[in-house]
Amino acid sequence: MKRISAILGMIVTLVAAFVLLGGKKAEGPAQAGGVMNASAKAPGGGGAPKGPQALPVLASGVLQREMRQILEVTGSLRTDEDVEIGSRIEGKVVAVNAKEGDRVAAGQVLVRLDDRELRAQLARARAMLSAAEARLSLAHNQASFKDTTAQSDHQKAQAGLTAAKSRLQQAQTNLKLIETETRLRVETAQSGVRVARERLSIAKELTRTQELKQAQLAVDQMKARLGQAKVDVDNARQMFERRQMLFKQDAIAKEEVDEAERRFKSMQAEQRVAEADVAAAEAKLDLAKEGSRGEEIRIAEGQTVAAERALEQALSDERRKQVAQDEVNTAKANLLQAEAAVKSAEAGLVQTKISQDDINSARASRDQAKADIAFYMTQLEDLVIRAPVSGVVSTRTVNTGEMVTKSSRLMTLVALDTVYFEAMVPELDVNLLRPGATCDVTVDALPGKQFKGTVREVIPVADRTSRSFRVRVAVLGSKNQLPANGYARARVFVGTRPGALAVTKDAVFTESGDKLVWLIAEGEDGGYVAKRQPVSVGLVDDRYAEITSGLEVGQRVIAAGSPAIIDGTPISIATR
Repeated sequence: MKRISAILGMIVTLVAAFVLLGGKKAEGPAQAGGVMNASAKAPGGGGAPKGPQALPVLASGVLQREMRQILEVTGSLRTDEDVEIGSRIEGKVVAVNAKEGDRVAAGQVLVRLDDRELRAQLARARAMLSAAEARLSLAHNQASFKDTTAQSDHQKAQAGLTAAKSRLQQAQTNLKLIETETRLRVETAQSGVRVARERLSIAKELTRTQELKQAQLAVDQMKARLGQAKVDVDNARQMFERRQMLFKQDAIAKEEVDEAERRFKSMQAEQRVAEADVAAAEAKLDLAKEGSRGEEIRIAEGQTVAAERALEQALSDERRKQVAQDEVNTAKANLLQAEAAVKSAEAGLVQTKISQDDINSARASRDQAKADIAFYMTQLEDLVIRAPVSGVVSTRTVNTGEMVTKSSRLMTLVALDTVYFEAMVPELDVNLLRPGATCDVTVDALPGKQFKGTVREVIPVADRTSRSFRVRVAVLGSKNQLPANGYARARVFVGTRPGALAVTKDAVFTESGDKLVWLIAEGEDGGYVAKRQPVSVGLVDDRYAEITSGLEVGQRVIAAGSPAIIDGTPISIATR
């Protein structure tokens, strides 16, 4: 706008001069791509005629050039990282290593706090760790010894208990066997005594015929008894063998096998007694047949005496039962002692659990001491406050000797390597911008310097008041140079077209929404006249406007419009 006003002022001055001097006209064609000079020739080769009605104007040629559309924006330099430095713990400041305006690197020490108290606490925690590890080692050794002893005692007690149970079971089995054998012997001897006494009575009292009948009856009875005894023996043997087989298959207990064996032996003893009775009965029958009464009586008497002695012997075996019972009682007492030993060993195992509790307690003390050491080490690290990023100290609010807390703000650090340019773009122009578009950036605080940049992002949310959009530009090659929050400008290249037809931007004007230029045409009298020419405009930069239709290369247009010009107005080419 300033340039247009200046040109219009110049035109008015020229018009006034023209009137005063009698309308003297300058001649000459325009130079290609610029304003026409006084010596340029007019189209067609002749100069324009002089006349008081001609309006002096500046001419501009239609030329071909590369067009770059530029959008100029203004804004401020921002930063992605504006860090406030504080302290994580309370303490006294002993050193401040940066002042306002200093550039610092990431990790550089900015502030140190007094660490004497924390180092003392750290030493105490390390001493407690050593003591806890010593207690843990001692608890481990004691627990290992107690556990080994208790486990050995418990195993011995369990083995003793198992042996006592086995001895008791064996003694009880032996007692049952002796009782069965003794009962069978007594019963067999008593039966023998009865038979012998009957025989003796028969031998003394019965006649020969009766003796024969009685002897034959006795033989029959004894044989019947023998037959039953054999059947019982076979049944007992089969039962014994079947239980042995089942025991090998772990289907029954050992006691059932022992019971079957005792019954089998008992049946065998009864069979032998029956066999002896049969033999005695047959012998008696033979004697009865022979007829020797006196001899039979003597034999019967001898058998009676033998049977009575056998009964006495069987009765005397009752003492074996008492011995076996004593063995059972002794085994029971040993079992009680073994059970008491197992309980005592189990109590020893409980003591090992107590030792394990001691280990756990010592381990907990050790872990607590380690945690304290880690905590104090972290606290010591927090006493040294370092720069989290590289940048410039913008503010400093701490001095040596001050006490700081967790809420104290010590410094503000601006990360210059993350500075970017942010501008507000009108909503009519924001559609021209695309991420990646290149631009030139200048900063008021750095006169004479120009930086390259690219559009980083367009924030797709308009400001409620201005309806403008925020655009962020990444400034290239500017690390640690740009002042954060400084004022900056950018020329964003939003489009380009090589070989485009173009005229000076001031030659194009708008009327009722249409784009127009004043074309310099030949008049009827050989001079120049202004001709209204509609055009279509493409890309526009700071100096030129692209003409997409309406003009051709070599034509000339008035460089700047004038309110006094109408279609057909005579004009003259003025010297700049």
